[in-house]
Amino acid sequence: MKQLVTLLLTLVVSVANSQTTSTNLLTNPTFVGTTGWTATGGIGGNGPTHPAAPANGNGYTFTFSQGTIAQTYAINQALANVGAGVQVAGFDYGFKYRFGCANQIGGYCENPAGIQDTLNATSTITSNTGSTLYTRYYALGANAPAPYSSTFSSVDTQQRFNSAVPVENLGTFKISFTGQDNGYWGGNYGPTIKDVYSKAVYTVDPCMANPASSSNCPGYNNVSTSQNIAAQSYAINQALNLSGAGVQINGVKYGYHYYVGGDWCSAMVDGACVISPSSMAIDVGVSATDGTNIYTATHNHTEQNAGGNANYTYVFPTQRLLSTMGNFSLSTREVGATALYSAWSNWQYTPDPCTVNPLSSTTCAGYAQAYQDQQCAANPLYAVTCSGYAAAYLTQQCTANTLYSASCPGYAVAYKAQQCTANPLYATDCPGYEQAYLNAQCILDSLYSRLCTGYATAYAIKYLTPIDSTTASAVNSSLSTTAAVKASDPVSINTNGTVSTTPSATGDSTVDAVISTPSSTSATSPTSVNSVTNAPPPPGAPAPTARATEQASAPPPPPPPAVQQERAAENKKTEGAVASVERKAGGDREAAKKEATAQAKELANNMAKATTLEAQTATQGLVVGLIGFVPGFSAYQNAIIPDALGAAVSRQYSKPTVDNRSAQRQLSGSNEYRWREMVDSQYNRGK
Repeated sequence: MKQLVTLLLTLVVSVANSQTTSTNLLTNPTFVGTTGWTATGGIGGNGPTHPAAPANGNGYTFTFSQGTIAQTYAINQALANVGAGVQVAGFDYGFKYRFGCANQIGGYCENPAGIQDTLNATSTITSNTGSTLYTRYYALGANAPAPYSSTFSSVDTQQRFNSAVPVENLGTFKISFTGQDNGYWGGNYGPTIKDVYSKAVYTVDPCMANPASSSNCPGYNNVSTSQNIAAQSYAINQALNLSGAGVQINGVKYGYHYYVGGDWCSAMVDGACVISPSSMAIDVGVSATDGTNIYTATHNHTEQNAGGNANYTYVFPTQRLLSTMGNFSLSTREVGATALYSAWSNWQYTPDPCTVNPLSSTTCAGYAQAYQDQQCAANPLYAVTCSGYAAAYLTQQCTANTLYSASCPGYAVAYKAQQCTANPLYATDCPGYEQAYLNAQCILDSLYSRLCTGYATAYAIKYLTPIDSTTASAVNSSLSTTAAVKASDPVSINTNGTVSTTPSATGDSTVDAVISTPSSTSATSPTSVNSVTNAPPPPGAPAPTARATEQASAPPPPPPPAVQQERAAENKKTEGAVASVERKAGGDREAAKKEATAQAKELANNMAKATTLEAQTATQGLVVGLIGFVPGFSAYQNAIIPDALGAAVSRQYSKPTVDNRSAQRQLSGSNEYRWREMVDSQYNRGK
């Protein structure tokens, strides 16, 4: 017999006593029809065969066209009900076959020289991944003892794995047969097969079936024992009252105290006692909910005048759900003088894993909530339904942006910083508040402070040479624009909140260049142009702060070369404008004064129309220069007037005379009207 054997498995013929052989796992093994089987090619059946070769029961007979019939089953599904922890050791499988007709055209079935029919068989076992673990091929027709036989032959194979395989690692078992009637008679006259079987040989891991079966089982410590129950008969599920649909019953312990007396008179015969020994039988039973017995036992006690405590334990081969448990009963059959008392029982059980830990299985009723609780504990932001979600979300947002909510730590400080950055005037303690406040006031009124851009120009227009309201309005508008532009210059904003300590002498660089030309005239002289620099604010104007006054009185540092060049150019323009006025006046002082005023007005109007800051500031210097024009002043300012009184005082006290600055401030403050008279008098000289 030709065979193809894949030596992935070892064949043995013995079966260990600890192993269990299943029932036949194939469907319709005797071929009552073809239910459960798949037929391809030339399909035969239970049809006629030669009367000399009766079917001897149902079977499948092939036809004149070659065909195959096969059946496959999933091993783990076939063994699903045998218990937990199934380990498959191998399979027992086989079939019966015969060549019932050696026919040929013009011949007959019983012809010993007839044509041999074709019949082959193949068995295959796969893993759960689909790979082939075992296969065997049987070429039955090629080595048949005779082309014709009216009786069936048998093939029986005991196949075992080298080591037991967990049932979950196995895939399928398949057996197939291919046959053909080589005599080509019409109908089913080919080979016949029947009584096909496939049985699994397996063991059940006792620890998997019931963790209480051994103290070495991994789940042994999870087994609990119920309280003692004194009743001798009761419904198990009601008496235990354990919570959870997944409670598993592993076994039962029970016991009692008994006593058996001595001989006793069991009957009277002819007036005499029949002496019999005393005895006791204890019947114990455990049933399922359907009434079938799960466990029964009888304990006999025949010792005379003796007693004691009896204790028994029964561990189920496979643990059972509490819901499948029926009743427990303990009853006695007594003969003679006996007694039973203090009967008890308790149960070994494994708690419902879902009750102990809802996360033990996704099928647990509380799994979803337990999983969410677990995730929320790890991260409150897991879901909006987490108890700490709101607080965690606030913390997250506050960490990203302190201004997210007024509840954020540091919100007040961050909010103030934001507002101060947007507007330093938001609060008096904002960095840059003093400078921003000064800028804002200077935009509203250039006479607010000497530090204002355009202060000197505005002061000259208002107090030294008043001009008409239209021109004055245009000039003031230009000054406000200049101040606003400078206020927006980042260089002019001191972020430490202090006013610059090096202000312009007049508040306007152009005016500085025009009217602050150093003079040889004494600083105390009413005609000194420098007196304008130290002039007090006009009545009603806010007094400078002590800090601002102190800073304003400090001598400014020399300007950088670029500024000096700019000022020199502006001075040249102003000197040119003044010279032009004097030329036009031809030496007439009154005419020169009128010409200077007229040009100042014209330039003021032009300044109001200027479209750039540079054009406005350039014109401002010329306006101030013409407004402050004094006929013949250029010659006057260059004259040196000896201070005879001062020289005499110096000789008397043997030290130079020092001007009293305090007196100057008092003169310019409390005696404002006298100061104005002195200033105005310079314009009336020679009249």
